[in-house]
Amino acid sequence: MKQNLYLLGLFTVSGAMFFAHPTSAQTDEIRERVNRRILISCTVTIPSTPDRAAALVLGTDAVPYIIEAFNNGPPEVQVAAVEVSARRRLESIRGMMDAGATFGLAPADLQRLRDISLEDYVGNAVSDFVFAFGGAALGVASEVGGPDLEGLLRRVADDETSIHAATAAELLGRGGI
Repeated sequence: MKQNLYLLGLFTVSGAMFFAHPTSAQTDEIRERVNRRILISCTVTIPSTPDRAAALVLGTDAVPYIIEAFNNGPPEVQVAAVEVSARRRLESIRGMMDAGATFGLAPADLQRLRDISLEDYVGNAVSDFVFAFGGAALGVASEVGGPDLEGLLRRVADDETSIHAATAAELLGRGGI
């Protein structure tokens, strides 16, 4: 009996070690689910797919990747997509303006719209996206919970220089963790 308990304990410890150290493929899959979940939260359009529902459910295995996503920001491929979309959007708006569209704006407002540089417009779109991604990552952290994610929220809420301090404080105040 004592030997069986020892083997059970050994099996449990070795099993826990297996789950504590995911393979590279598991790590990539978890990281992708975390990013997908954050993107869904910050209202970036994600096509409806069977794995979309799986991205909504994150467990404790996702904790380090949620922290990583907040600290590192959105994946470069998503940032590039926002840049392309913003560039196309402004080019489309300008094309419509050249064809006479006024969008119900006063002439002075139309001129301000014409005066925005493509670089500034795209830069603002990217900044807005990065901000939304960070806030959504904190929201996901609040939903998943646990001491590490509560620590992330507390660290951000206590950082007066963080653009996400108010969001983190609000999430902590709601009792989300």
